[in-house]
Amino acid sequence: MDDCDEVLRTSLFTYSQYNIFNQNVEVKDQNVECEKLSKEFTMYRNFKNFCQKLSGNIKNVCIFMSEPPRKREPSQERETLQKEVYCDNLNYWLYDILIKSKVPDNEKNILKSKIIHVFSKLWDTTNCNENCELSLYDIDTNDFGYMKELYDYSKSYKAMEYYTSNLDALECKSQYCSYINKVDKIYKIAEQKCSSAKDKPYCTIYDNIPKDKIPSEFFRQYKCTQNDVVESLVNDEKIFGTKFQILEYDNNYSSSVSSRVSGQDSPVALDQSTSEQSPSNNSAKVGLTLFGMSSIPLFLIYKFTPGGNFIRKLIRKNSGSMSISDNMSSQDWFGLSPEYQNDGLQNKRFEVLYQAMRKP
Repeated sequence: MDDCDEVLRTSLFTYSQYNIFNQNVEVKDQNVECEKLSKEFTMYRNFKNFCQKLSGNIKNVCIFMSEPPRKREPSQERETLQKEVYCDNLNYWLYDILIKSKVPDNEKNILKSKIIHVFSKLWDTTNCNENCELSLYDIDTNDFGYMKELYDYSKSYKAMEYYTSNLDALECKSQYCSYINKVDKIYKIAEQKCSSAKDKPYCTIYDNIPKDKIPSEFFRQYKCTQNDVVESLVNDEKIFGTKFQILEYDNNYSSSVSSRVSGQDSPVALDQSTSEQSPSNNSAKVGLTLFGMSSIPLFLIYKFTPGGNFIRKLIRKNSGSMSISDNMSSQDWFGLSPEYQNDGLQNKRFEVLYQAMRKP
C-alpha cells in the first residue's frame, strides 16, 4: 500500500511538486526574518521550522525559474510558462497548509489575515519577486479549497489520460479511483456554481477543463466503482506521510494566555513530531551544475511519469530477465503526451536542485 501512495504522489504533477516543498531544509545561516517571526508566533511550536522551509522553497523556485533556457526545449516561451507553474504550485502549497492549520484569522477573506502580510514580508526578503510573487487571493477558505483541487486536477489529468488506453498498466486502481471521486465531488459543486454565475475564482479553471477530461469521464473509463473508493487513501497525511506537516498549535500557550484568547477556537494540530531533520543547505551552484544529469530518458520515464508504473510492473513480472524492453511495445514507451514527458523532465531538474541544496 505504501508503494501505491508513492505511485499517486509521483504520477500527479502538482503532488510531486508539493512532496518536494514538504521536505525539511536545515539552514546553517541564521534566517533573521524567521527568527523574528517565530517570536511573534510562539503559539505554533514548529513555526520557525516552517518559516525556514518556506524561505528555502521561495529561494529554490526563484533559482530554478532564473535558470537560462535550454536549447532542446520546444520554445523559450513555452519553457517560461512551464516554470511559472512552479511559482503557482508554491503559492497553492503555502495557502493550503495555512488553511489546514486554521491560521487565517478571517475565513471569509484570506487576504485580510495577518499571517498573509507577515509572509509577504518574508517573501520580500528573498529578493525573488521579479521571478515569483506571493499571490494575494481575495477569497474565502472554502472557495480556495475548491480552486486548489480543480487546479491540481487540471495539471494532472494528462497523467491519468495515459491509462485510458493502457488499463493493463494501471496499478493502484483504488488510489486513482478514490482521487477521481474526490475531485468529481468538487467538480460538480463548481458546475452548479459556475453555470449560473462566473463570480467564483475557480470558474476559470473549471471552464478550461475539456468536457472529455472531466473526473466522471475518467471514473467511467477506469471502470471504477464505489467499491474502489476509499476516501482515507487520498488524505494528505496518507499520500505525503510524515513530510506533510501543518503548523502545530501549542496547547500550553493557549492555557498560559487564556485571558487574551478566551472565546477563540484553538487551531487543530496534527499529532506529529517535528524532530525529523534533514541535511544542511548547500550552495545553489551545486544544484545548477547537476541539472545536466537530469536528461537520462529511461530514468525519467521510470521515476516521474505514469509510464514508470508500467515499467515497475514489468520488472516485478520479469524479475531476473536481462531486459524488459522485449516485453514493451514502442506505443507503451512513447504513448505519453509530449506535454507530460516535459513535465517529467522539469520535475527531475527541480528535484535535482533541491537535493543538491540539502547536501551538507
